Amino acid sequence: VNMNAIFVGNHGIGKRSIAKLTTESLHQIGYLESDSFIEINPITIGSSLQLFASKLNDLSSRNRDCLLYISDAYKLFAKLGSNDAINLLFECASNSQQHFIVVFACNNDEYASLMSMQLSNRQHFNYHVNFIDLSNDELVNLFKKMLREYDLSLDIQAEIILIGVVSYMKLANKSFNNFITLKN
Repeated sequence: VNMNAIFVGNHGIGKRSIAKLTTESLHQIGYLESDSFIEINPITIGSSLQLFASKLNDLSSRNRDCLLYISDAYKLFAKLGSNDAINLLFECASNSQQHFIVVFACNNDEYASLMSMQLSNRQHFNYHVNFIDLSNDELVNLFKKMLREYDLSLDIQAEIILIGVVSYMKLANKSFNNFITLKN
């Protein structure tokens, strides 16, 4: 069964978190023998196709299932040379004796560029998940929910300030949707 997916959404929307939960869920229902979540990104690989190939060979030679999460997929494949790197990835995945699930993650602005990389292997992806930006109210409510988990709350003045901060951040950066920033 092909479980490969492309996750598209702005930074901080939860793509990595959902991929980790997917790994755990597939392990719990017995589809994956392990809950191994491996992330590759442009920072860990750089622009070395050899390092990328070495990492893939290590993964396929291991005797356990995994979900391979490729964050900033467009940036990674642009650095490595899209066709060679992508073909190498799916050759490795198809040769693996284990379940080897691949998830590409990219932001909304890079999705079209990723798809234009002559992805002759689009058939390798059965799932496309679009993460919709949270509204200001949803971000504020998530923050308040997190506070309740610690038995904390906002008074009216603090909530008004938080609403203002979220509004400002979204105006200053159209792709701002980062609950992690609010949490910190």
